[in-house]
Amino acid sequence: MPGVERWRQPMTLPSQICPRTRTVESLANLLAKHGVVLVRGTPASGKSVLAQLLTSLLIQQGMPAVYIRSWNASTDISVAEYLSTECHNVDLKISANGILGSNVVFVIDEAHLTYEVADLWYGFVKQQLDMQSGPQFCLFSAYGSPTRGTTNRQKTPLFIPAHMRVSLLPSYGGPDLGLCLEESEFRNVLERDREKLELDADAQDFVYRITNGHVGMVKAVLSYLKMCHRSYLRVCRTLTLSHVQSAARDRHSFFQALKADVASRSLPLRIDCRLLNPQIRTVFQALLANKSIQFDEDDKAMVTCFTEGWIQLDSGSCTKCDTFECSEKEHSYCTFPSPLHAWYVEYMYAPTYHAPFPINEYPSLVQLYLAVAERFSLKLFDAARRGMRLGPSGSRLPKEASYQDEFYRAYTDLLQFRGGITTEWPCGGGSLDVFITEQKWGIEFLRDDLNGHLKRFRDGGHYYKSTQDGTLRDWLIIDCGISTPRKKYPEEPHLLRCIFNEEHTHYRILDCQNNELVPERNM
Repeated sequence: MPGVERWRQPMTLPSQICPRTRTVESLANLLAKHGVVLVRGTPASGKSVLAQLLTSLLIQQGMPAVYIRSWNASTDISVAEYLSTECHNVDLKISANGILGSNVVFVIDEAHLTYEVADLWYGFVKQQLDMQSGPQFCLFSAYGSPTRGTTNRQKTPLFIPAHMRVSLLPSYGGPDLGLCLEESEFRNVLERDREKLELDADAQDFVYRITNGHVGMVKAVLSYLKMCHRSYLRVCRTLTLSHVQSAARDRHSFFQALKADVASRSLPLRIDCRLLNPQIRTVFQALLANKSIQFDEDDKAMVTCFTEGWIQLDSGSCTKCDTFECSEKEHSYCTFPSPLHAWYVEYMYAPTYHAPFPINEYPSLVQLYLAVAERFSLKLFDAARRGMRLGPSGSRLPKEASYQDEFYRAYTDLLQFRGGITTEWPCGGGSLDVFITEQKWGIEFLRDDLNGHLKRFRDGGHYYKSTQDGTLRDWLIIDCGISTPRKKYPEEPHLLRCIFNEEHTHYRILDCQNNELVPERNM
């Protein structure tokens, strides 16, 4: 029968496939403990390979496991009959009536195709939640609610508790595993590369950071690097951070390469006419500005974005009870699958991204910063203080990131994306926190190590060459803190101090000599 993988022995892995031993074993243990596990991730996030690795391990352990590549049961047979047929195809002689009394482990890939199969979800999956006996179900889904198998409000929602759900990254209240590669797994992928591409330690860190270990994006970036530096790689196998950053700076070529890769299944491509819908672009813009937004199942554009795999859904905080797990109702939040997905959407679809910067209104970077600061909001800082901010892949954002993130949000509130604004811009041997692409203006935000940041722009520092060759025309170092500084830096005209009160409800701005540019202001 199509859709069934006839495995009697553990599969032999191609040498370039990372076995993900800890992740697979943890998933198997989680399934054995709870009977049901829902694994959700956007397209190209490694679900199918992980499903096959899980099945192979279960068979190796002597478990009766059935891998269903894609659910295609005819409507004229029952779910029990279909599952029985799947068992027979791998020499497991179990009748339809015997499924619920068996100990078969069903690993169902493309499980989002089963969302309308009510008997599977309510007759089998629901019955096995946290059961210690009977069949087990590991469901790999490309979209759907993080807590239930469908967003169709005409059906009774099937709640899947947080401890039985796996997403791109480990989430609050969930198990300690995710679809995205852990750092050790990412490095193992590099070691297993067929063409033996080598990245130095800093280059590895950069690639891992912009992809968050998203399997499809990791492979796509490595392919692009090989293509971009193919001449260099004929004589040298190791790429440095500088090589990787120079390739990433050419956003047009970078994203054209991503669009041609299989990982593009998780990207919104221009050939999809729905992307002409301004409401979809509004969803993208809100996500870029805020990093995460609460999911609204009545918003058709938002539903389209997540069913197409352009955004990820995860459990977020309840604004009323101030927790990630609310006893009354769990809240779902949208995020981009990785920072690289956000970069792509920013470049391709952000409204006015390629519109001219209003240089007559803001002739200097200092004037721009002061205008943007007027739009600072308490909301983001308050969420950061409580540790409740979600970023790409559903990761919890560190408090330190709130300063650059709030500048980005306030900039888009003031100018939308005019002049092109992006974060983590590759520059020299580092990455600028914020970069205005048309003006070639950069901003670094910091909370400590001021002298270390100042040195980056001096002779011998990461950014010095860029300041000399025109790659970086102007820059600011924003020292963010909650106490008034004593030391002055008259020789550092690019330094500003943004001083907040402890609750981040007020701020004032000082220059490099601690003169007040902006008196205390409410947010």
